[in-house]
Amino acid sequence: MRGSQSTEFPSLDDERLPSTAADKELLKELQLAWERHSDKWDEETKSEFVDHIPKGHTKVTKTNRTQPSGHRLWKSGRMTFAVWIIFRVTYDYDKLIKPRGWLRSRYRNIDPQSWASPNYKKSVKSKGTKELCDNKGNCEDNYGDDSDDSDDSDDSDDQGRIDASYPEDKTDFL
Repeated sequence: MRGSQSTEFPSLDDERLPSTAADKELLKELQLAWERHSDKWDEETKSEFVDHIPKGHTKVTKTNRTQPSGHRLWKSGRMTFAVWIIFRVTYDYDKLIKPRGWLRSRYRNIDPQSWASPNYKKSVKSKGTKELCDNKGNCEDNYGDDSDDSDDSDDSDDQGRIDASYPEDKTDFL
């Protein structure tokens, strides 16, 4: 870990980075993932993710261009959340069946579709507290679980969620 210094994505102009057209395109995609999701990653994940880039571990080669099994990070056999994010950005999700299994075996109860790292700790309100919101859609409460609801492409599993309606006229209770 890098102590109290925060990790930053390297400049795309850095001469140490891979420089082919395919590499530059992938680096832009990795940077986009960083910008959109790194606020939900723990510092170790951020550091590892960034460290793989100047080391050339994200370089596009003839061997890894289309098949993840040709990627040096696949061959290393060390599945971490940072490696998962690199694979997820680099390849179609359908090609990542084995890495999804590795991820699930390493991190219990992980949702591979979530962009939040398994070690990410977000602030949690005390159970039983609720913020009042003007717009119900902008009010998401965590109520003590560590799940990430930021990428709910399938809303069919709402078992853990309570949708409370509050009557405007409290005389209904009298």
